[in-house]
Amino acid sequence: QLFSEKPSYAFGNLDGLYDNDHHIIGEKINFGGENYYLFFCLPNYGQSEYVNEIMTVFNLAAVIVMAIVFVIIYAATVNSVDSLVNICDIAENYAKGDFSKSIVMKEDSRLAGLANCLNEMASSLSSMDTIRKSFVANVSHELRTPITSISGFVDGMLDGTIPQSEHKKYLSVVS
Repeated sequence: QLFSEKPSYAFGNLDGLYDNDHHIIGEKINFGGENYYLFFCLPNYGQSEYVNEIMTVFNLAAVIVMAIVFVIIYAATVNSVDSLVNICDIAENYAKGDFSKSIVMKEDSRLAGLANCLNEMASSLSSMDTIRKSFVANVSHELRTPITSISGFVDGMLDGTIPQSEHKKYLSVVS
């Protein structure tokens, strides 16, 4: 029945015709109004060993490819993690007010954009910090000069350097 309609393949002993299994290709042939069946049979000599050898080679190749992929992924991950650790360390320095270091990245790195933004931020913060320090120093100087004068007038009045008759004059200057 298997071979009655179209050419077909089967694996077996052809309903007991053979003692062991064969690869069988069969086709129905109509010749002179009579139906005939043509069978090609190939004994199964050593195919399982051959398949086992192929599977062994395939498994070995798969293990080698997996090992190579693992090494590549590991190297890429370590590189990315090292870059992130470097960025975090320098960002912590920025948070503490130390803007002396900048983040160096390869231009083709995916983190290069982040590194450039952080470097620009550090530059801006450093400029603002310099302006702030200058402002505080100027204000401190500007306040120190009149306070020194006031202190001098008051000390002069207290220690008698400025006579009592002049106190009102110097108090109005201090005021």
